[in-house]
Amino acid sequence: MRSAPSRRVVRSLRENKLATVDIRRGAHYNSNRRFETVGFDGGGCALRGGARGGSSRRCEGVKRIEGVTERLLAAAREEFLEKGYEAASLRAIAERAGSSKGAIYVRYADKEALYAAVVDPVIEELCLFFTEEFDGFGKLPADVQQSTMNDYADQGIGLMMDYIYDHLAEFKILVTNGGERYDEFMHRVVELNSATTYRYIEAVGSDAVTAGRLTPELMHMISSACFSGIFEAVAHDMGRDEAKAYVERLCLFFRAGWQAIFDPQFAALVDLAAQMPDAPVQDVAARLVEARGGAP
Repeated sequence: MRSAPSRRVVRSLRENKLATVDIRRGAHYNSNRRFETVGFDGGGCALRGGARGGSSRRCEGVKRIEGVTERLLAAAREEFLEKGYEAASLRAIAERAGSSKGAIYVRYADKEALYAAVVDPVIEELCLFFTEEFDGFGKLPADVQQSTMNDYADQGIGLMMDYIYDHLAEFKILVTNGGERYDEFMHRVVELNSATTYRYIEAVGSDAVTAGRLTPELMHMISSACFSGIFEAVAHDMGRDEAKAYVERLCLFFRAGWQAIFDPQFAALVDLAAQMPDAPVQDVAARLVEARGGAP
């Protein structure tokens, strides 16, 4: 039975720096459609603090037994993984943990709050990873960004896949039973990726946006399709190595598509090919050269 430490030190492989992340802190999506901080004190009591600050303690004065919170989280992870969110039972979770439903309610308001305690820490850590990776890339000189973008992206995807498979149970639960929480997670990742792409376009002086080859709607669709495809590896129970090979080919596919957006000449070739669907590639290329007055 796995017991997570209260704090995890995450090393940024890009800048060789240490960032401390409290993995018992997450983001609970409340009915007001905003994230509020959800943490736990040393004994597992829920501490909630919203955007206005402050927090509320749900188990003031209750004697807490060491290790119960960890056992409940491990049992909840197993129950959600085996049965899904809807079929999961708090009673069964308590029995798995050798505890009681009362112990659950001391720490968590309901099944949704317990579910959040299982999946939100990995959501927050992965989003933190994306933020640091994208910010680090954006600080590089424009010429370095342009020359290293593919290598940087490949290494980042590799690190992401390792993190996902180091926490496979949580991501399996999120992907297959996440509902609104999974949708919100994907939206955050897509927005982070989209913002980075726009900064890259501006930094390298690409005309992809001004020429109309990339619109906000298309940007969102491409990013969403890419990350949704990556998490299909989790949904379909691929092993780590198989998933990495699958994602590598997926990224090659999207890279070719991005070339048609970033590279004006390649974009023109693609547009011309669409007008000549049955013509050999060399004929399309020759027509493109002819249209440019003989310029390659």
